[in-house]
Amino acid sequence: MPNYQYKNKDTGETKVIWMSVDEMWDKTEGEGLEIEGVFWDRDIAGEHTGTPSGGVGWPLASEAAGTHPDEVPKAMAEMRSKGVNLNYTKDGRAIFENASQRRKALRALGMQDMNGYD
Repeated sequence: MPNYQYKNKDTGETKVIWMSVDEMWDKTEGEGLEIEGVFWDRDIAGEHTGTPSGGVGWPLASEAAGTHPDEVPKAMAEMRSKGVNLNYTKDGRAIFENASQRRKALRALGMQDMNGYD
């Protein structure tokens, strides 16, 4: 299911909403979307920029490669012993700074990205 990005003209705030193409056309007629009485314009350019609000951007926080918050120090030490300088958020998500670090970290964790380029 695709995501669509909408921008508030007054505040500049953006929202990313997941919905089917049919839902998008039914709710917006291709122009914009009303949320709680506020009209949001569709930001097609923003949907294709690769920014964190609409697509993949760096740094990227990963729940799948994360750990329990109590285990963060142990996981960081283990990753550093494997040669990967990987940090974690307070809630235990792995923080990938760039694609190269992500690739190294996934290898060290024994994980594989089925949609990746490795």
